[in-house]
Amino acid sequence: MLPSDALNQILNHLDDSSDVLNFALSNKTHHSVAVPQHLYYRDIRSRLNNPALWTWLSRSDDLRAVHIRSLTILPDQSFDFYSISPSHSYDLRERLPPDFTPVERTPLTSKRDLDLRHLSEISLILALKRMSGLERFRWYRLPRPLTDGYDDIWNTLQGLGTVKEIDIYDGETVEIQIPPVVTSDTVCNFHCEKN
Repeated sequence: MLPSDALNQILNHLDDSSDVLNFALSNKTHHSVAVPQHLYYRDIRSRLNNPALWTWLSRSDDLRAVHIRSLTILPDQSFDFYSISPSHSYDLRERLPPDFTPVERTPLTSKRDLDLRHLSEISLILALKRMSGLERFRWYRLPRPLTDGYDDIWNTLQGLGTVKEIDIYDGETVEIQIPPVVTSDTVCNFHCEKN
């Protein structure tokens, strides 16, 4: 039997979730490594206001964040997103690891929540820094991130060096003082260097 470190290295080279599942189904040892540490962490979809998740994924004693390949930041209110983009093909269902216990959270929708949104973004950025296997990032939340500059979401993603795909819904926002994502210098820098 191979040690779990060797199994983790093999699983890190499997891109498709169906390949990870097939590996897990081959025997009990493979299942005990592949399912809880890899399969459940390949694709995470969450709202920004999920501080418990970001704190959990940013812990240095937990290695599961390195297995995340796709991270989607969902809109606070799905029905708002559907009304803005009725013909979308976005999967807006939350997808969290089963071993994570979600806590009740309220949507970040009003201007008075700006400080809380900023703190949520900082927590997300700390978690992103641990996602060394991240290949796809999706921002479907309205409006754009508040944090802009050296240590923002886009510079963090660029610093990972693994992100191959970014999908941003940059639609209308009622908050006039927050410009669209495309006006962010760090998004422009990331896009230009990747092309």
